[in-house]
Amino acid sequence: MHDPHPEAIVSAARHVVLCIEDNASNLRLVERLFAHRPGIELISATEGLLGLEMARDRQPVVVLLDLDLPDINGDEVLQRLRGDPLTKTIPVVVVSAEADYRQIQRLLQTGASAYLTKPLDVRRVLATVDELIREQMPPAPRNGT
Repeated sequence: MHDPHPEAIVSAARHVVLCIEDNASNLRLVERLFAHRPGIELISATEGLLGLEMARDRQPVVVLLDLDLPDINGDEVLQRLRGDPLTKTIPVVVVSAEADYRQIQRLLQTGASAYLTKPLDVRRVLATVDELIREQMPPAPRNGT
């Protein structure tokens, strides 16, 4: 049966979502999105290197990654996340104003789990994060088996 309230999947446990974004207004939007999700703790970094350190330390269930960062670009952050044994399996959702098909395909092929364009579609962001969290959760035990 399809759950009409996907937010219910994250309400039972506290999941850390890391947002690596340097634009203050974009970060505030993401904070507002997850403020209504008690099962999610949103943490943020405004620079790529800090985001990498936070990903290693906090082991988020999902990373939301902007490509245009002040210290290193998001491509490099994605490559380093994928190359580190501690972070290589964390799903990364690239969030960018750039909607070039070739870039989207390249990033998906090099390890991004999803690519969302700005301005953000609120429902799509939440649905994407919910789906990535759901994919990581162990299957529910079946009654009678």
